[in-house]
Amino acid sequence: MNRAEFTNVISPTRLTDSDHPLIIETARRVTENSLNDQDAAIKIFYYVRDTILFGGSNLFAKASSTLKSGIGDCGIKSNVQVSLLHASGIPARLRATYIKSEPLKRILPVSIANKMQEEEILHLGCECYLSGKWIACQTSYDKQMFEVDNKIESDPENRITSIDWDGEKDLILFHKWQTRDVTAFNSYDDFFEYAKHAEEKNLVPPRLFWLLFGGVANRSLNRHLDKLRKQINE
Repeated sequence: MNRAEFTNVISPTRLTDSDHPLIIETARRVTENSLNDQDAAIKIFYYVRDTILFGGSNLFAKASSTLKSGIGDCGIKSNVQVSLLHASGIPARLRATYIKSEPLKRILPVSIANKMQEEEILHLGCECYLSGKWIACQTSYDKQMFEVDNKIESDPENRITSIDWDGEKDLILFHKWQTRDVTAFNSYDDFFEYAKHAEEKNLVPPRLFWLLFGGVANRSLNRHLDKLRKQINE
């Protein structure tokens, strides 16, 4: 990667606001005493994975806003991860893929899951540039959500294998259910530009976005997920 490309993938944007004071301070605190970029990226990974719980929130939230709220879906959490990596000088981007809706449906409230007719949904994850290559490091599920998913799904073959990352190998949470790759985006803003045009071409179902991320649906989803998290400790 040359210098021009490096600059292009760490520039702050409106939603991936890596220049926000909260992002800068959090990145500094989380990566303090890191040995190298790989060590810093791993620290950021675990911070985002478990500090920001998987759940419904404002679909158009800035990374700094998500840090304050402490909750978000796959794309929103990945936006925070990318922003923290950018603030640490580590190239990072969002990778969009389509996955089967099956793994998501099993943790959703029945009222929401029954309304999902799509066989596949759009999924966002983070990739960072380390040791001369792009490496997937997806933080969608926090540790408790991973335990919830394993408890719900009795068949080991249908479970997410791991949510741990070593900074060297790809971690793609929904690899078993991935149907097709879309492309990579340097920022959350770039993704929405794509989604806007894709929606016009019926490539992204707007109904699904509103079902999952509308205010009422988010509150219902988060109450449901909180209940599931509490059950694993009983």
